[in-house]
Amino acid sequence: MSHECTEPGAAFGEMALLTDNGTRSASVIVDELTDLIVIDRALYSRCVRDVISQEFQQKDHFIAQHPHFRSWAPKYRKQLIMALEREVLSFDHVVTKQGAPVDAIYFIVSSVQSVVHSLHTFVNHH
Repeated sequence: MSHECTEPGAAFGEMALLTDNGTRSASVIVDELTDLIVIDRALYSRCVRDVISQEFQQKDHFIAQHPHFRSWAPKYRKQLIMALEREVLSFDHVVTKQGAPVDAIYFIVSSVQSVVHSLHTFVNHH
Protein backbone atom coordinates (compact mmCIF):
# COMPACT_ATOMS: atom_id res chain seq x y z
CA MET A 1 0.00 0.00 0.00
CA SER A 2 1.30 3.41 -0.91
CA HIS A 3 0.19 6.68 0.62
CA GLU A 4 1.58 10.07 -0.23
CA CYS A 5 2.04 12.82 2.36
CA THR A 6 2.72 15.65 -0.02
CA GLU A 7 0.96 18.57 1.58
CA PRO A 8 2.96 20.93 3.76
CA GLY A 9 1.92 20.29 7.34
CA ALA A 10 1.16 16.60 6.78
CA ALA A 11 2.41 14.55 9.71
CA PHE A 12 3.46 10.96 10.21
CA GLY A 13 4.69 8.93 13.16
CA GLU A 14 2.25 10.22 15.75
CA MET A 15 0.52 6.86 16.18
CA ALA A 16 3.83 5.22 17.11
CA LEU A 17 4.37 7.90 19.76
CA LEU A 18 0.99 7.13 21.31
CA THR A 19 2.09 3.59 22.18
CA ASP A 20 4.58 2.66 24.85
CA ASN A 21 6.67 0.46 22.57
CA GLY A 22 6.82 3.08 19.80
CA THR A 23 6.66 0.57 16.96
CA ARG A 24 6.12 2.09 13.52
CA SER A 25 3.17 0.82 11.51
CA ALA A 26 4.49 2.08 8.17
CA SER A 27 7.67 3.03 6.36
CA VAL A 28 8.25 6.53 5.06
CA ILE A 29 10.65 7.06 2.17
CA VAL A 30 11.03 10.47 0.54
CA ASP A 31 11.48 10.63 -3.19
CA GLU A 32 12.65 14.23 -3.40
CA LEU A 33 14.42 16.83 -1.27
CA THR A 34 12.21 17.16 1.82
CA ASP A 35 12.33 19.68 4.67
CA LEU A 36 10.97 18.29 7.96
CA ILE A 37 10.30 19.56 11.45
CA VAL A 38 10.93 16.80 13.99
CA ILE A 39 9.30 16.52 17.41
CA ASP A 40 11.09 13.90 19.51
CA ARG A 41 9.33 11.56 21.96
CA ALA A 42 10.16 13.67 25.04
CA LEU A 43 8.79 16.91 23.56
CA TYR A 44 5.82 15.08 22.12
CA SER A 45 5.03 13.51 25.49
CA ARG A 46 5.22 16.89 27.25
CA CYS A 47 3.25 18.92 24.75
CA VAL A 48 1.27 16.97 22.19
CA ARG A 49 0.49 13.46 23.43
CA ASP A 50 -2.46 14.39 25.64
CA VAL A 51 -4.15 16.39 22.87
CA ILE A 52 -3.68 13.65 20.24
CA SER A 53 -4.71 10.95 22.72
CA GLN A 54 -7.88 12.85 23.62
CA GLU A 55 -8.71 13.32 19.94
CA PHE A 56 -8.12 9.60 19.32
CA GLN A 57 -10.43 8.71 22.23
CA GLN A 58 -13.15 11.03 20.91
CA LYS A 59 -12.95 9.45 17.45
CA ASP A 60 -12.95 5.97 19.02
CA HIS A 61 -16.08 6.81 21.02
CA PHE A 62 -17.79 8.21 17.92
CA ILE A 63 -16.99 5.08 15.87
CA ALA A 64 -18.01 2.73 18.70
CA GLN A 65 -21.40 4.48 19.07
CA HIS A 66 -22.20 5.00 15.39
CA PRO A 67 -24.50 2.37 13.85
CA HIS A 68 -22.50 2.28 10.60
CA PHE A 69 -19.28 1.26 12.33
CA ARG A 70 -19.93 -0.41 15.68
CA SER A 71 -20.09 -3.89 14.13
CA TRP A 72 -16.75 -3.48 12.32
CA ALA A 73 -13.80 -5.57 13.49
CA PRO A 74 -11.49 -3.68 15.89
CA LYS A 75 -8.68 -3.70 13.32
CA TYR A 76 -10.79 -1.83 10.77
CA ARG A 77 -12.24 0.55 13.33
CA LYS A 78 -8.71 1.52 14.41
CA GLN A 79 -7.71 2.13 10.78
CA LEU A 80 -10.77 4.33 10.34
CA ILE A 81 -10.04 6.24 13.55
CA MET A 82 -6.51 6.96 12.36
CA ALA A 83 -7.79 8.18 8.99
CA LEU A 84 -10.61 10.40 10.26
CA GLU A 85 -10.11 14.14 10.07
CA ARG A 86 -12.15 16.38 12.29
CA GLU A 87 -13.11 19.80 10.98
CA VAL A 88 -14.72 22.70 12.78
CA LEU A 89 -16.59 24.90 10.36
CA SER A 90 -17.41 28.55 10.78
CA PHE A 91 -20.84 30.02 10.26
CA ASP A 92 -21.89 30.20 6.61
CA HIS A 93 -19.18 27.74 5.47
CA VAL A 94 -20.29 25.86 2.35
CA VAL A 95 -19.53 22.18 2.97
CA THR A 96 -20.68 20.93 -0.42
CA LYS A 97 -23.01 21.99 -3.18
CA GLN A 98 -25.71 20.12 -5.01
CA GLY A 99 -24.29 18.66 -8.22
CA ALA A 100 -20.69 18.65 -6.96
CA PRO A 101 -18.74 15.40 -7.23
CA VAL A 102 -18.81 13.29 -4.07
CA ASP A 103 -15.38 12.97 -2.44
CA ALA A 104 -16.29 12.52 1.23
CA ILE A 105 -19.02 11.63 3.68
CA TYR A 106 -19.68 14.02 6.55
CA PHE A 107 -20.87 13.15 10.05
CA ILE A 108 -22.17 15.95 12.25
CA VAL A 109 -20.57 15.70 15.68
CA SER A 110 -22.26 18.73 17.24
CA SER A 111 -24.51 21.68 16.34
CA VAL A 112 -27.04 19.45 14.64
CA GLN A 113 -29.88 21.79 15.56
CA SER A 114 -28.28 24.83 13.94
CA VAL A 115 -27.37 22.88 10.79
CA VAL A 116 -30.88 21.50 10.39
CA HIS A 117 -32.35 24.92 11.17
CA SER A 118 -30.09 26.60 8.62
CA LEU A 119 -31.05 24.08 5.95
CA HIS A 120 -34.74 24.45 6.79
CA THR A 121 -34.47 28.26 6.69
CA PHE A 122 -32.60 28.12 3.36
CA VAL A 123 -35.23 25.84 1.76
CA ASN A 124 -38.13 27.98 2.98
CA HIS A 125 -36.60 31.25 1.74
CA HIS A 126 -35.46 30.08 -1.70
